[in-house]
Order: sequence, then structure tokens, then C-alpha cells
Amino acid sequence: MLYFYMVYLKKNMILIRLIIFISFHFLLFADDVRYLDEVFEDFHKTEDVIYGNAPDLPFWFWVESNTVDVDLTMDVYEPVGDTITSRPVIIFAHTGAFFSGNNELDDVVDLAISASKRGYVAINIYYRLGLNILSSYSGERAVYRATQDGAAAIRYLREFPEQFKINPEQIFMWGTSAGALLALHLGYLDDEDRPEATYGGGGDPDLGCLVCEGNDYAQDPKPNAIVSCWGAIGSLDWIDADDKTPLIMFHGTADPIVPFNSGFPFTIDIALPIVYGSNLIHDRMNEMGIENELFAESGLLHEYWGTVNGNWFDGPNEYFYQIQADAYLFLYDYLDQDEFNPGDECALENGEIGFFDCDLCCWDMGSLSWLGDDWCDEGGGCAWEGPQFNCNDFGYDCGDCNDSWDGNDLLGLCSDLLCIPSYDVNDDNALDILDVIIVVNLILGLDEISCSIDYDDDGEVNVLDLVSMVDLILN
Repeated sequence: MLYFYMVYLKKNMILIRLIIFISFHFLLFADDVRYLDEVFEDFHKTEDVIYGNAPDLPFWFWVESNTVDVDLTMDVYEPVGDTITSRPVIIFAHTGAFFSGNNELDDVVDLAISASKRGYVAINIYYRLGLNILSSYSGERAVYRATQDGAAAIRYLREFPEQFKINPEQIFMWGTSAGALLALHLGYLDDEDRPEATYGGGGDPDLGCLVCEGNDYAQDPKPNAIVSCWGAIGSLDWIDADDKTPLIMFHGTADPIVPFNSGFPFTIDIALPIVYGSNLIHDRMNEMGIENELFAESGLLHEYWGTVNGNWFDGPNEYFYQIQADAYLFLYDYLDQDEFNPGDECALENGEIGFFDCDLCCWDMGSLSWLGDDWCDEGGGCAWEGPQFNCNDFGYDCGDCNDSWDGNDLLGLCSDLLCIPSYDVNDDNALDILDVIIVVNLILGLDEISCSIDYDDDGEVNVLDLVSMVDLILN
């Protein structure tokens, strides 16, 4: 008896392993997902869009009393062929220690191109430079001016969202090195936290409040989320319980330029102010209950994705692509899922563009067939609200079988109810491997269940229905 039971178990486990292998295969080769993968082949770049005007230093050193007003500009990258009219934005801020660099550096250009191909509107901003590296006073003012410019860029985009078809409530900021300091200060520095140096004196002008330069648009200057690559902040006390901006950070633990913990920029005391790096920011964010993630790379230095001051040196390397994958996955959770409309981009078998209706546009990887349910979920799959059905002709509104369905099946389009919750065949309010085993037994003729799990409605329960179950468990 024990022998036969072991053979039976072995048969079940072999089938289960096969199901899991097939499911991972489907997931691996599934269609790319907008905002996570590069789903567009090309991009369009609009250069030198003016987002503000502010006093700039004609020289980088010593005095700040002889400023000249300059236009603040940005380059805008958009996906070619995009039909969505309310798109999230990522603003990229370049490296350069606040005395060099520009928005045409290798890394931020490649990031902007990659973001636009994922479906974002990508922005590379020019922000004001000007730093005497032998002056803590000058350092604080340089960071503050750049932060004001970041605020002006966000206010401009929120004032004119229709210009580049953006969602003004979905503006993220991604900074690298000095650009990360800009992003972090913009996210967590408030007017009452202004460093004393920003008030000027000795002929140097008062720099004004955070929203007092660049433009006067009455819009929220804070980003909706921040990506910081090897960044730091001037004071941990600026991060408090009132701050809500989520943050993801990347930092090498042996960074000699921007400290992983705390210390002077460039490691040595050359009169620049002490800053607090990603590790201590992570601890402070946790203490304040603010959503954040830290990817600390042991023993790695500054700009470890393969650049020196923003220019490719031995990169882009594998860290550049891994950082992107981690960052885009983090930002994905803060997108407005209600704005997703997979039907806008779905192509039907006849080559026409699909509609916002799952029977026309949504491909279900579990059942390998076109399904319908009146609306699509955030992953582009079909979301079920009622009885299962099978739409034989494109154009039929399968949603008719759901909310208003009275139990009649005059057209023969609706089938039996799925288990509620879906595939919970043992009715324990959980979908897990126990349900898979029961269905394996059903296929082997060793068990029976009281509800339909014929997900693809092909008239039989087989391995494709099991794949759907495993996909749900993995998700």
C-alpha cells in the first residue's frame, strides 16, 4: 500500500514540477509591461524647453553679488507612437558636484532614453551651478539654488501638463550624485529648515524661499517619489514624520565622494559641509515610517554603474541595468493604477487597435486565449467580476455577462461560475499548492470538485488550467 502511495505521490509531484516549469516559462517570455520594460522602439527629444529664469553666477568662485539672469531649460524625451495622453514623468538631475556637468552627460541621457521607451515622459533638467569648493557657505548655497531649480521644473510641468501630455500627479525625480542631493533636498527640506547661508550677507543676495525663484506658478514643488543614486542630505532632522515622499537609494559602501554614512564630500575636510548619506537616510526614514528601500553595494565606489562624472568610462555595466530594473519596479507601485488603459495599445489579430475591453485586447497568459470582462487590470490581464464566458466574435461586449447578468444565457456565451475565490477548490479562503494538488487529482481521475475551473472554457480541465492556477499563486 505504501509503495502505491509513493508512486501516486511521485506522479503528482512530477506533474506539479512540470506545471511550475511551464508557468515560469510563460512568465519569462510574457509580453513586456509598460513602465517596467522598453515597450517603444523610438523616442522624440525636444531640446531647451524653458521652465524658468533665475539669477546665475557668472563665475564659480568667491562672490555672489554679480549674478546674471539666465533661462532654466530642460530636454524632454517622449515615446514615439504613444497614444496615452496622461503619462507619468521622471525628471533626471545630473552629477557634477554643483560646479560642472550638464543635462547631456552620458548616464542621464541614456536614462532618459530608456525611461521614454518604457512609456514615461523623461526630463533632463539644466540647473544652476556655482560652487567654491573651499567654502561651506558656498556649498550650502549651491545645493539650495539647484533645489530651487528642481522645484521650478516640477511647478512648470504641473502648470502646463497638456504641453507634453503628462499626469501632473505622477512626477518622479531621479538624481545621480549632486543631482541626488538636489532630489533629496527637494523632497525633504522645508522653508523653515533653510540653512543660514541661504539668507546671504556681505553683499550676497538672499536666495529666497524654495519656491521663490525660477517661476511663480502656484503648484506643489514636491516629487511623488525619488530615486537617489549615491546621494546625501544636509541634515537628517529635515526628514520628519510629515514627509510622505517614498524613496529608493543606491550607494556603494566605500564611496569616497559622497559618504555612505556621514562625513565630508570628497572624504577630506576642505571646508564643505558635512552630509549624511544613504545608510543614515535609510535609518531615519524607517524611524519616521516613510516608505523607502536601500540597495547598498559592499565595497563599491562612487558612480559604480560605470561613469566618471557622468561620462561612460567602463560602462554601462551590469549595475546600470540592475539599478534601472530595481528603480522602475519601485516607481511602478506609485503609479496611478486607475490611469492604466492597456486597450489603447493592444493590436487585434486583424491589425486594428484594440478597445478598452478585455475581449478585444487583453491576452491572458494562463489560458493562452483572448478573454473578456468589460475592463482590464493594471497588468494588462483580464479582471473577472462574474461568470466565465467565451466571446466567439470580436466586438461583442462580454461585460454584458457580468454586472447585469440575470442568469439567463440566451446567446450561449456564459459558462459555470468559477470557484470563489477563483480556484479555491478546497474552500479554505486561500489559493495555494493544496488546490493545485486537488486539481491534479481531478485530472488523474482520483478526485472530484463542485465548481468549474475550466478557465479557458475549452470543455475540459487540463494542464493549461493548472498553469493559470500556478500563475495566480506566483503573483
